[in-house]
Amino acid sequence: MNAAKGYMSDNGGFSFPKEHGHSDEDAEEYQKIAKKAHENLTSTGETEVNHEGVLEKHKKIYESDNVEEHSGEELGHAAAFEALKKVCTGGSYDKSELLSLAMSEGMKLWQKKQSYGGGDGGGGKEEILSGAASMAMKLMNKGDSGSGGLASLASTYFK
Repeated sequence: MNAAKGYMSDNGGFSFPKEHGHSDEDAEEYQKIAKKAHENLTSTGETEVNHEGVLEKHKKIYESDNVEEHSGEELGHAAAFEALKKVCTGGSYDKSELLSLAMSEGMKLWQKKQSYGGGDGGGGKEEILSGAASMAMKLMNKGDSGSGGLASLASTYFK
């Protein structure tokens, strides 16, 4: 997972900027989850993105505001696509912030799920954040593998 390595600090950690609302406690938790997601992706070599399936879930989750019926992984993947959309559609975000922003979006979806009484089963915080981190890393790899980078990748997803 070369792209994710590009967003790691010198000590092998990930950077989670405060401008996305990350407290020191959040950053520590995100760090652990992102590192575990990176290790899982590296060991499995899984790089494929079912973009049609993820886009369909993304649309359902973000347009209907319904988070209760979705798994944590689905919510995490949708969060990563929302982050990609923000990074590449005129937001004030930079490509280097994709991982952090994806996890921030994942946290928002988890909080929304909690506000609906969603409990932590079948969509817990760690599952959502792990899904967001792993999908963001896959998107970073896809964005680095072709011409045009993430912006080109996003334009194929968000027409």
